[in-house]
Amino acid sequence: MGMNLESFKISGGSGGKRGHWTCGVERNNRCHPTQKPLDLIETLISDFTDEGEIVCDPFAGSGTTGLACLRLGRRFIGWERDPQHHATAIRRLTGDEVRPAPGQLIMFRGRS
Repeated sequence: MGMNLESFKISGGSGGKRGHWTCGVERNNRCHPTQKPLDLIETLISDFTDEGEIVCDPFAGSGTTGLACLRLGRRFIGWERDPQHHATAIRRLTGDEVRPAPGQLIMFRGRS
């Protein structure tokens, strides 16, 4: 992952997974008012799931969690009730931002 370590600080307690993440937030190119940084979501997905597992996001918004899952070889189930945000998520999940793992099932297009 291309994390900017100057703006991405991690702190945690004793043992186990990390308890606190902070990272820089891109405010100019967001697709959704509460869009999370892709680097942060990729870190969380990779720390708390294994390749091939399913991640569920009942508030998918612009699809950042789904995008992170596809890029990291996880399966994704998400839904979004706002038609504009749903369209944005579909565009992101089927467009150039997705770089799935080789052989991974891609939504709407079969295998990569």
